[in-house]
Amino acid sequence: MINHTIRRFYVHPDHRRSGIGHTLVSAIIEQTKPYFLHLVLHTDTARDHAFYGAIGFSPATEYLNATHCLTFEA
Repeated sequence: MINHTIRRFYVHPDHRRSGIGHTLVSAIIEQTKPYFLHLVLHTDTARDHAFYGAIGFSPATEYLNATHCLTFEA
């Protein structure tokens, strides 16, 4: 499989800006690297766009319904 998608990832508002989102997404990235070439996702807000951009995701233009993509080195 080439792509894997993150879906329905939320951090409760009371716990945002505490680092937990970054920690969880970093763990997802590490777990998917050995198996996939791309990790894709869709965001709806500018805040989410900034969050994923800071982690290393790029804007996705080649994937239907995806706004961000992280490509792993083969």
